[in-house]
Amino acid sequence: MEITLDIGKDVHYELIRVAKTQDKAVDITALEMLSLGLRVHVASMNKDKEDEQLALSEEDKLRDILKIGIQNQELISEVLSIVFDREKSRMGAFDTDTAIKFSEQLAEKCIKGRELL
Repeated sequence: MEITLDIGKDVHYELIRVAKTQDKAVDITALEMLSLGLRVHVASMNKDKEDEQLALSEEDKLRDILKIGIQNQELISEVLSIVFDREKSRMGAFDTDTAIKFSEQLAEKCIKGRELL
């Protein structure tokens, strides 16, 4: 099969230079480069398709983060209700629910950019 390609002088010069260093004809060097470029391109396309299939959607990522957050909140609430001592509370909370509310308010302040102290 024969194809005519229109290339610039700079590409032609580089082909001649590479062909001389490899001691090959210019047309053979050009064919090898075209073949290599095509293989790299096809491999890249296949990799992109695989990456898309493996990647979690943004919604799935957010759902996973939310699930872990809820699980942590429930576990902390459970542990706190068992071990909470009003006399030792650094927040000044009177009970478990108040301590949780204080921590939620503190988290909101932190997210909005306010200092913790």
